[in-house]
Amino acid sequence: MEPLDQPIDLHFRNGKVFPSNVLILGYIFLGLSPLVFFGNMFLGAGLFLGGVFIAFTSNHVVVDLETQTIREYTAYWGFIRIGITTDYRKYGILTVVPVRQTTTTYARSIHSTSYTDYLFAVCLLGSNYRGKKELTKFPQKSLSENLAKELTHRMGMEYFDYDPMVIREKMLGR
Repeated sequence: MEPLDQPIDLHFRNGKVFPSNVLILGYIFLGLSPLVFFGNMFLGAGLFLGGVFIAFTSNHVVVDLETQTIREYTAYWGFIRIGITTDYRKYGILTVVPVRQTTTTYARSIHSTSYTDYLFAVCLLGSNYRGKKELTKFPQKSLSENLAKELTHRMGMEYFDYDPMVIREKMLGR
């Protein structure tokens, strides 16, 4: 017997804090730290702590339907959670916004390589279309829209099909 509504996870793990090139450096630190530890205990311990910090620090967003709040936090070293809690009732609209995310890597400080991801973010907007707060991102628009529509029903909000022209006209007072 299947439940009528599939349960959705309200804890969004939004990835690592550091870009991929720094993450690789963190993993290298973790790999080198045991070797360095036997030569110099303090340097090895420092490399280990730095590697763990870089590799396991991540961003999270948790939606709590009972208290009607959103908790955004960063988990440093994977377990020290520091963040803020916001009442989501001050936002009235849930939407899906296209986002372009670019990471640039420099080689010998002359040449650079840029990698761009095109994602779709599930966002909260104020009733005047201001004060955007991102909950999570997906690579496909359909996944983002499905989650946004589920959340609007569960959070008691309005779903807005994102259109920059509508927002621009509203802000210009037309």
